[in-house]
Amino acid sequence: MGLYLPARPVANACRRRLAHPAVAPYTAGMGAGTIYFRRHRWQRRLLTGMLAVTVGAVAALLAYPAVRDYRLIHRLGSADPAVREQAIAQAVALGAEREATRRRLESALDTDDDRRFAAVARVLSRLGRFHVPGRDPAVLDRRHAVELELSPAPSAREFLAAELLLDGRDNPHVRRAARAAAADAAPEVRAVGALLSARLGEDPLLSALLDDADPNPASTAALAAGLAGRTALLPALQKKFPNAQGDVLCAVAYALAKLEGAAASERIAARIASASDESVRERLLHALTVAGGESARRFADDALAAARSAKRLPSGAELLAAGKCDAPRAAEAARETLTAASEGRRDVLVGQLRAAIAVAIERNVPCRAEAWNVCRKLWSRPLELTMVPAAHLLGAQAATTPPTETTEPTREDCVIALRQAAAYSGPEPATAPAATTEPADTPLASAAAAVELWLLGDPGGELFVTDAAAAKTTLPGDYVAWRLARSRRDGAFPLALTMLPPPLDPSLPPDRQPPRVYNAHERSAGAMLLALAARTPEQRAAAERRIRLRFEGGPTGAREENWFARGALQCALLILSDRAQLPAVRGLLAIPEFPQRRALTALIAAGDRPAMRWLLWDRQPDEIAYLLADRGVGEVLAFYRPDLPAVDFAAGEDLRRWQATILRCAWALGTEGKR
Repeated sequence: MGLYLPARPVANACRRRLAHPAVAPYTAGMGAGTIYFRRHRWQRRLLTGMLAVTVGAVAALLAYPAVRDYRLIHRLGSADPAVREQAIAQAVALGAEREATRRRLESALDTDDDRRFAAVARVLSRLGRFHVPGRDPAVLDRRHAVELELSPAPSAREFLAAELLLDGRDNPHVRRAARAAAADAAPEVRAVGALLSARLGEDPLLSALLDDADPNPASTAALAAGLAGRTALLPALQKKFPNAQGDVLCAVAYALAKLEGAAASERIAARIASASDESVRERLLHALTVAGGESARRFADDALAAARSAKRLPSGAELLAAGKCDAPRAAEAARETLTAASEGRRDVLVGQLRAAIAVAIERNVPCRAEAWNVCRKLWSRPLELTMVPAAHLLGAQAATTPPTETTEPTREDCVIALRQAAAYSGPEPATAPAATTEPADTPLASAAAAVELWLLGDPGGELFVTDAAAAKTTLPGDYVAWRLARSRRDGAFPLALTMLPPPLDPSLPPDRQPPRVYNAHERSAGAMLLALAARTPEQRAAAERRIRLRFEGGPTGAREENWFARGALQCALLILSDRAQLPAVRGLLAIPEFPQRRALTALIAAGDRPAMRWLLWDRQPDEIAYLLADRGVGEVLAFYRPDLPAVDFAAGEDLRRWQATILRCAWALGTEGKR
């Protein structure tokens, strides 16, 4: 039962309380107001309406931002590009001021509408809120996939497809992008789509691209199939090989060599025999060396025999192929080419000379006299890059090959030739301007000769090495540091300590100060050598102490002030696993004035992915070949990444460009989970 209270006693009690002296001043007008509105119903309705309007207006003001944001998000999915762009601009302006708007935009990413998703992602990206820690990678991939389908610019679509390729992830969005790229109207986008399809194992897409009418995506698809090991495409490649031409033929041959090995040698050799284009022939010879086997060895040897029968020297590509296939006639052909070059025969090309030197080095061909004559007679500024391996060959011959005849040069003869090369300063060429006063020296090749002298134990070897490192250009010093460190000789680390001495100690008298090295390039080479030659934990600790003391200074010495030398110290610290130097060295790589080989050596040694992308993806094949072969980065890459295909220094320009293309594709396909 409920509690029953009589109405009149309760009303009387309320009146008595309202009449209390403490409450009466506040309630005096209430009774009159109540009576007034009871008697005037229209005024009561007007007041009620006014209150309703006021409450509604306040509610509308409070709800307006949310309604505006939701309407704006709806317009972000408009089919009209102009409406979307206007909505994006408004959303960026509002999001920059309101956290609530940013939260609603974040929630709007969870939509099935691709246009709206892409527009919201662009807004968040402009606000700096899209690429944030913790963002689901699938959301990033979806954005790239959607923009790949919506973007009207082929260059933008190519970039987006490349981002998905190099990110190394696999999800429905990436596979959707692979399908879109493979069907794109632009051949350069389809070429990236071929690589992406190969990485994902999308064999149907890759098979369709093999038959593309444009040679760029078709050849890329063939290379990708071979490099990715897609054996399911072997029948399609075998079917295409007999009638393929140009770049597509070379790519299919390389793919067959990778997938079939020696079983493909006979077919490749047959196409070489019928090839009329010299560049195609060189590329097919390279594919033949990749396939290997007895058939390849026999064909390479027969090519040397045919050249001799025709009374001509073998081409550089034929010599390289013979050396790699271990052909019996390779050694004799290399010696003949070296002899012909030293005799000044006009039919000897630079590529043939480089190939002969490469074969002699790789196969340890006894050719002391030939190497000696090449270094003595051909050493000059125009052939400087060729003289670098020539000096290496002469040093190796002097160290390991005793003379077999009394007419051959002795070890001392070889040392004298290397001394002359290390100190070489030749005459000006006849075509030099009259105002030229600089000697026609060979700093890089002379550095190679100095290194060989040091390796042979020549008493003046250390002086020649330090002089080479102090050259006006930086590449000789980087060459010296790399070659001495890779020699793994015990004297390399002490030599580095002398090239990078500690700073002066103000607390010591002048006669007890450490020796000074005034040349900044020599100090830079010393820092790199110190980091590269440190093998034991004790040496690494000593190297880091010395380098850090020169870089940071301290209570007993001033820090290094030369910009080039400071950059070299940062590179050396990164090689010694100081990851704090990584952003600085990346910045040095972006500065054209800083030695690129030095920065790349440190970054490759540190396993830096952005640096590898800068070198192998962001550059064109011509640039890649130049950096690897002519600037010496190839030997650094071969040491730290032996799994990647090489670019031969001795190869011709076209073959090096082709090898750089293969290297580029191989690196892109091997990025799974490494970003």
